[in-house]
Amino acid sequence: MGAMQELSVSKAVAEEVRAKVGSGAYRSEAEVIREALRALADEEDRVERWLKTEVTASFDALQRDPDNVRTIQQVRDHLAGQRSQREA
Repeated sequence: MGAMQELSVSKAVAEEVRAKVGSGAYRSEAEVIREALRALADEEDRVERWLKTEVTASFDALQRDPDNVRTIQQVRDHLAGQRSQREA
């Protein structure tokens, strides 16, 4: 492992990190930080994949057919319908 460095965080964050260690879920504060950074990197990767696939595809489709646009209300109605179907 590399040289240790100090890191300043808010009191609330420090307490949360200590609580994670105190619960036995992690062996050290450094392990909590490493796991949090891994989770952040995974989330950033997931968002990047989403942007490159779904958002890019939607943008390309809009460029091909600009008349195929939904209003924000149409989008809300569509999402509400999907939510209702899942909850049924």
